[in-house]
Amino acid sequence: MLPAPRPAADAPAPEIEEVEDDQELILEDLTHDQVLDWRARAAAWTPPRRMPTTMPPGCGWMPS
Repeated sequence: MLPAPRPAADAPAPEIEEVEDDQELILEDLTHDQVLDWRARAAAWTPPRRMPTTMPPGCGWMPS
C-alpha cells in the first residue's frame, strides 16, 4: 500500500521580470589558471555511486 499523495502547496507563482533580448551578457573575467583549475576539477568529478537494485542470487546481500 502506498501513502496518500501530499496536497499541493498554496504558494503564489513567482513573478518573472521582463527580459530584454538585446541586454548585454556580462561574464566573469577568469585568469588562465582559474580556467585550468575549473577544468581539472570538472574532469576529476565522478557521480555518486548508487546501490544496485538487484543482486545476483547467493551473494549474501539479502536472505534467501
